[in-house]
Amino acid sequence: SLRTAGPRSIHRGTIWEPDSPDEMKRQREEDDKLLPPEERDAVSWLQRHAHSMRWELPVYEEASRSGEAHNPVFTFRVKVGPVDITADGTNKKLAKQNVARAAMAAAKGQGLVPREKPQKIKSHAQGLHELVQRQGWQLSYPWVQRTPFDFVCAAVINGKTVSEERGSTRRQARENASQRANQTLRTEPTRQPFALSIVDLAMASFGSLTEHIRTASSSCMACFVMESASGMKVVGMGSGTGYFSDRLNPEDQDREMVMDGHAEVLARRSLLRFLYNQLELALSKGPTGVTKGGASPGPMEGPSPPGLPGGALPW
Repeated sequence: SLRTAGPRSIHRGTIWEPDSPDEMKRQREEDDKLLPPEERDAVSWLQRHAHSMRWELPVYEEASRSGEAHNPVFTFRVKVGPVDITADGTNKKLAKQNVARAAMAAAKGQGLVPREKPQKIKSHAQGLHELVQRQGWQLSYPWVQRTPFDFVCAAVINGKTVSEERGSTRRQARENASQRANQTLRTEPTRQPFALSIVDLAMASFGSLTEHIRTASSSCMACFVMESASGMKVVGMGSGTGYFSDRLNPEDQDREMVMDGHAEVLARRSLLRFLYNQLELALSKGPTGVTKGGASPGPMEGPSPPGLPGGALPW
């Protein structure tokens, strides 16, 4: 907005009205909100600083006044702790704020700042509790022994005893058990969740197959993973860029059909190829049922399938 000395002024053919006193005050308040706290209200900030430094409250006094009657200049002085400084302002309120800002700057320049409060050290029990919460485990502290001045506490996670420690009080025994449990959990490698293991294995297999193939950014991937004594491996995989719509099945009015996407359909086809390959491999090796990558889990109950004497499973 354009502020002028007169009631109205013309600027490039447009008449501009000056801001009202209320509008100017609101504008100053909005500008002050953008300042940091020590700049917004230096007087209150200096008082809190003096309290944190265990000083006496700041003492302000008008040192002098100069200038014309319509444009005076006030000089204020403040004494707080070892700081004694003066500053000017066009009115008393502004001069007081300026001298408070100057005092704050002088105190910081001399290194007169409050000491930082020491951080509270977490107990071992609190640290263990935070750890089990992040991992989604269950923690309990059953008592193994409770006699006067002799307590034995155990830290049990997911039903497994991780540590047992002794203490002269209940709190000390629990703290000692938590400390030993923290040390044990940090030294022993934690097993990755089963679902994440499948995801990592699937993504690694997909990446090795598509290393030199450009895929769509919206591709979906599905796979079948087989777990055995030797580990896990991907036995079927497929990827697609979308899902089947209802238009492909106009007869399915009751929505009874499973609307799988391209990735699931192709993954099932890949799984069938793997199973057929295993059948062919088992038949070529005779009745032992040995498969590529592992042995059969055992004989199959009931009549033996053709070509598989003894009922050996082909996979």
